[in-house]
Amino acid sequence: MADKSDTGRRNLWQAIVERKPVIEGFSSAEIMTDPLSRRGLQDYVFQAGQPPEVREAFLAAMGFSEAELQPDQQPFDPLAPAPPPPPPSPPPHAGEGRVGAAR
Repeated sequence: MADKSDTGRRNLWQAIVERKPVIEGFSSAEIMTDPLSRRGLQDYVFQAGQPPEVREAFLAAMGFSEAELQPDQQPFDPLAPAPPPPPPSPPPHAGEGRVGAAR
């Protein structure tokens, strides 16, 4: 779907995952609680590194400080397999939990 802006340029809507948050943005609290969003602030993942002064300017522009972005105790890896489900509860022993069961 395309529409025209006042400048005569055309805007082309492309399918993206989670369009609304990408367009409207996230609150600071949402960024800090979402593991994938937080990961993007904790480290520069796209190349070999980022100069400290660039990182400081980026965090300041985003409204965060380095102290807020200390690594999580359990780092999030979006490519890691899901943890196994907990084992099922054992069935109750015969006679337990039934009304009028012999003792």
